[in-house]
Amino acid sequence: MKKTATTILFLFLVACLYSCETTQTVKSTITSKVAALTASVDENLYAQVPGEYQGPVKKAEEEVRAAEARVALAKQKKELADARSKLAGYALDLEEADGKISKISVDTAKVQAMIEAGVGESEKNEKLLSDLRVKKAKTEADKAQTSSKMTGTEEHIRNLEREIASAEEALSGTETAAPASGTAPAEK
Repeated sequence: MKKTATTILFLFLVACLYSCETTQTVKSTITSKVAALTASVDENLYAQVPGEYQGPVKKAEEEVRAAEARVALAKQKKELADARSKLAGYALDLEEADGKISKISVDTAKVQAMIEAGVGESEKNEKLLSDLRVKKAKTEADKAQTSSKMTGTEEHIRNLEREIASAEEALSGTETAAPASGTAPAEK
């Protein structure tokens, strides 16, 4: 009983502390100090800086935008490489499907020859022939689906190539203003 009363009292005090105005003030002070440590600049304080002192900031912001554009371009190039890899995988799948269809065609011709020659059990050969035709039809359907995916991927690649060319052209104009190395030219 004494333990329960102590626990209830403790929980009551904790609840009071969390709702206490002093606790809220301490909490907000801690939050602002953590924000000051983790954030680069206090934007409210920077807003007080006169425009005549903001020139270097504007230039640095342009460099940040250029760097972000280069990162976006690099991501697009990676996406393009991934799409090309996917396209190569589809091309491999198509070739493998052609090989499978060729093998099925050979097996089909063999079974047909066995049926015509009257070799083996007729019923078993007919079932095998039917199974081979179904297998070939399924493989051809899979090949058509892969071919469709391949066409979509080729279009995606063309779009990415156009986007990348456009982004590179846009960046070539900004790189003269903001060097890629991240260092600003010496001011006079």
